[in-house]
Order: sequence, then structure tokens, then C-alpha cells
Amino acid sequence: MQAESAFSSKDFFRSTSFYAKISYLLSFEEITLKFISVNEQDALRTFLLRKLDNLSKDDKFQITMISTWTTVLYLDKINRLLLEDDSASSDHGSEYQSLIREFRAFLSDSKDVLDEATTMRLLESYGRVDELVFFASLKGQYEIVVHHYIQQGEAKKALEVLRKNGVPLDLQVPVPGSTCRNVLPNINRTEIRS
Repeated sequence: MQAESAFSSKDFFRSTSFYAKISYLLSFEEITLKFISVNEQDALRTFLLRKLDNLSKDDKFQITMISTWTTVLYLDKINRLLLEDDSASSDHGSEYQSLIREFRAFLSDSKDVLDEATTMRLLESYGRVDELVFFASLKGQYEIVVHHYIQQGEAKKALEVLRKNGVPLDLQVPVPGSTCRNVLPNINRTEIRS
């Protein structure tokens, strides 16, 4: 079988595409354990992504489980890159930046299948504040996004979020001349004007 042949020759990424398409010879668990046993986290993540592509939309539980596991693998890889190279986060052409873009694309694509609370806890526990804010924005959790920008002293960004279509009225900032009285208590008026 091609999958076994590729795996045996340590062509792990090629084997992922073969393994993702078969389910009759080896179980999902057996395949994932193969990658874990040889410490191939990147190949495992690739296998899980390919497996997601091959699942039916009716397999909601499995899609959520695999998407959550993939999220953990992304977060783990991001942290490993940061530990390996302290300059990774500041080097915009690095593998780190590429992985962040890939992870954000994954979050965008998976926002409807990932459990919101679990994903937010994972992002928070790994210290990925920017991705937490990104995911909160994708899920329409504007209070989290606005709170983050206010804490960072970025009033203009907070106001931009509040002025977007789809933001609940109770969070929106009044437009000058409107009769709405809801104001954000943590933003002083000089910050709003600047």
C-alpha cells in the first residue's frame, strides 16, 4: 500500500494524503498513533487537515474533535518555534509568521465547527492574545475585542470595531448628534477625538 510505503521511507507528508483517503485498512486512531510514535507533529497536523477535507458535513462530532486537535497542534508548533528562536516573532519572513497566517486561515475556515468556549480557553492558555482577539472577532464576540483594544490604549481601533455593521446596538458608540446615551466608560473623550 502506498501510504505504508511512504511512511516507511520517512516521506511522512506524502503518506498523509494516502492515509487521509483510506479508512478501511487502518483506523483513524491507528494512523494518528503512527505519526505520534515517530514524533511527527507537523505530519499529524497535515493528516488531520486532509482528513477534515474528506469528512462528510454530517460527521459534526468528528469534525469538531479533529478541528480542536488541529488547533492544539498549531498552538504547540507556534510555541515550539518561539522557543527555538527568540527572534521568530519579530522576523516577518519567518516560518513563524507563515504559520500564524496559516493558523488564522484555519480559524476562519473552522469558526463554525470549533467549540467557541473551548477554542477561546485554548488560545488563552497558550498565551495567544492576538489570535484570541481574532477568533473573538470571527465569532462576533465584540465585547472581548473592544475590551482588548481599550486595555491596550487603542481607542481608535475599539471605535472601529464598534462602528462595524453587525455590532449589537448596546455596544455601539453614539454618533455625534444622535440621541443614544451609551458611552464607553473606559475611553475618555480626548482619546475619542484624537
